[in-house]
Amino acid sequence: MEDRAISHQPSPRLETLALVHNGKCDSLEKRLRANLKISLPFFRRRHQRRTITQRVASGRRNISQGTFALDTGVTDIDAESSLLGLIELTCVHVHQMVAAKKHVPIVKKHKKRFNRHQSDTYMRVDPSWRKPKGIDNRVRRRFSGQAAMPKIGYGSNKKTRHMIPSGHKVFLVQNPKDVELLLMHNRTYAAEIGHAVSSAKRVDIIAKAKALGVKVTNAKGRLTTES
Repeated sequence: MEDRAISHQPSPRLETLALVHNGKCDSLEKRLRANLKISLPFFRRRHQRRTITQRVASGRRNISQGTFALDTGVTDIDAESSLLGLIELTCVHVHQMVAAKKHVPIVKKHKKRFNRHQSDTYMRVDPSWRKPKGIDNRVRRRFSGQAAMPKIGYGSNKKTRHMIPSGHKVFLVQNPKDVELLLMHNRTYAAEIGHAVSSAKRVDIIAKAKALGVKVTNAKGRLTTES
């Protein structure tokens, strides 16, 4: 795709350069500097494919579908000035959700619950695990044929611990601003909306997550109705 020339006529919003580059980010930064005449020190990231998303007076439109997008907001500019104004550059993902990082297979070494001693005998004893402390307790003393106690050997792989089946780890969010924390970590963490968040705010959170390419585990909560 050919680079579009920038008009230096004063306007409240300037339609910025649109280009799709499949090379490294460093060469894309040089092309942006040459066309936008602005320093982009924080734009250096080692991603292979990027897309610039324009935000113009008529609204927001995607130039091309890619793995990553650059969301560009342009303020008023002066025709006589060599600087094109303040350009806010934020690396965000396109509307397509980004897959999780590659990881070893998720294996749960021990799925069976550890029940509290004598919880199967007495109704008053809850099955949630409590370590027995009695000086003569046969479970604590690990007699043959007794219930097993939790120990470190039952733990799963540390690399996949707390992972959900999609390969993400859950991050609780309460408002759209919390989703921005996952901007650079959307391949590691997935957002989960808090249970007390209203349906109106859930719409804003999901829209923000969609723009940043963040996975939402409970996106349908309070937003779907049964027929």
